Amino acid sequence: MHPDTSKGYLSAEFIHQHGTISALAARMVEAYKTYGQGGLEVPAKTVIAGGTPRSLFLTMPVYYQTKDMFMVKIGTFFARSPNCLLPTIHADVLVYSAKTGQRQTIIDGAALTNFKCAAITAVVTERCAHRSAKILAIIGSGVQALEQARGVCTVRDISEIRIFSRTPKHAQRFAAALRQEMPELDIKVYSSIAKVTRDADIISTTTSSKTPLDQFANTRADVHFNCMGAHDSAGRELPNSLIRNSTTIVEDINTALEEAGPAHINALDLQKLIKDKTRDFTAEKTVFSSTGHAYLDAITAAYLLEVQTEFQHGPCAE
Repeated sequence: MHPDTSKGYLSAEFIHQHGTISALAARMVEAYKTYGQGGLEVPAKTVIAGGTPRSLFLTMPVYYQTKDMFMVKIGTFFARSPNCLLPTIHADVLVYSAKTGQRQTIIDGAALTNFKCAAITAVVTERCAHRSAKILAIIGSGVQALEQARGVCTVRDISEIRIFSRTPKHAQRFAAALRQEMPELDIKVYSSIAKVTRDADIISTTTSSKTPLDQFANTRADVHFNCMGAHDSAGRELPNSLIRNSTTIVEDINTALEEAGPAHINALDLQKLIKDKTRDFTAEKTVFSSTGHAYLDAITAAYLLEVQTEFQHGPCAE
């Protein structure tokens, strides 16, 4: 038996080895079809600012009645300098049975977050990026950058991944890791945002910048953005004008308005995106302006709990 599961702990290694992005993405799509019809309580997250600049302590509780599950995600967020090797996020997810009150598992919270982000990126990219998309541009070179590559490549036949980072050695390191994981793809490092985004079909931003990285004025008319990095109530990596003038998607409208600002007032939430089968989003300029939502963490935790049970007891375990 895998040592992590025997201790009731799901590590990053276990999630990477046994979790499947496409399977989790399918669970998310099904869950959002009935979102808002009861069986779910998601209070507002609690955020406490620490004494260190740009340091936060967060808690995100959920009652997921459909899965008989209580869940809480607890963690810290520390903005790091480019030369700091410590992770930005340290977190754990605790899952309890809503029937017995017993703890069911503890999950590496950062790994769950990364896996969740890859899967929701796959969901949104599937609906928004044009079908013949071949070029993915990634701005940033950290953990989220890798998850963007994984999520996008799950749903589109990408042949070229372009990378830009403010720290060139980080970009080269990320490129080397991608070449090892995805040797069939053409991986290139670029020296500017203008160059990396030119003619790109999909652009993913994964930085800690809370001010616009660029105006992105010379991008394709049908480009799709996955904006996954830092944000606050005043702005984020993309300019507000781009968010307002594109078809913008968010996980939850209220969360987006509170955390990423009023430019998101006309955004579509995930449920509307998933349920609207008549609109061709692939022909539009689209922006996924992600701020996170605990419901996605709960869906991911429930999926991983099932994976853990199947791993321990076989596919027929109840």
